[in-house]
Amino acid sequence: MNITFTGTHGIGKTTLATWLSETLEMSYIPEFAREFLEQGFQINTPEDFIAFETQILTKKIESERIALDLGKGMVSDRSYMDYAVYLKNGLSRFPYDSIKDLKIADNKVTHFFNDYESSCRDHNRVYDIIFFVTPFSEFISPEFDYREKNPFATNIIQDLLFNEYREEIKNNKVVIIKEKDLYERKRLIIQTLKERGFLTWHDHYLDEEL
Repeated sequence: MNITFTGTHGIGKTTLATWLSETLEMSYIPEFAREFLEQGFQINTPEDFIAFETQILTKKIESERIALDLGKGMVSDRSYMDYAVYLKNGLSRFPYDSIKDLKIADNKVTHFFNDYESSCRDHNRVYDIIFFVTPFSEFISPEFDYREKNPFATNIIQDLLFNEYREEIKNNKVVIIKEKDLYERKRLIIQTLKERGFLTWHDHYLDEEL
C-alpha cells in the first residue's frame, strides 16, 4: 500500500503523513524542501529555483525506490504532481526574459517543463491512494516556510493541484479531506483505507487509537 498527501503548503499534510506512517509502521517519505533550504540552498534566480525543485524531485524518487524495495508500503508527504505545479508556477515570479533565455540541458524551456511534468505524472502512478488535503485557517502552519515568501497564494496552488487531479478525483483514486477537525481528518483516512481493503489486522488497534 502506497499513500501520498497532496495539497497546498502549510495545511497539515506533514502532520497527517507522519501520524499515518507511524501508526501503520510504514516508510515515511518527507517533502525534502525544508531540508534543502536548511542546508543553504538558494532559490533567488530561475536557474537556482529549477535546480532546487529538480534535486528535491530526484531525492524523492530515490527515497521512494528504497521504500518500495523494503516492501512494507510507504506514506509520502507530497505527491510528484506537487513538484510539477510548484516548479512551473513558481518560476513566474521571475521576469519573463530571464526564463525564456534559460539553457536547460540544451533543451528549450517548454520541452523541459513538459518532460518534467511527464516524469512527475509517470511516477505518481506508484500511489494506490491520494489524500487531497484542503486548507482551513486553523491548519495553516505559522512556522518558517520558504513558500510564505512566494507571491502565489494558497488558494491558487490549491486550484492548480485540483485541476491536475481532476481525472483521478473522478476515478476515486483521490480522496478529498475537507474536515476542519484533526480528529475527523484522521478518522476519514482510516475509514477510507478500511473501505478500500487496505487495512486488515490494524483495524482493532486503529479504532482504539482514534
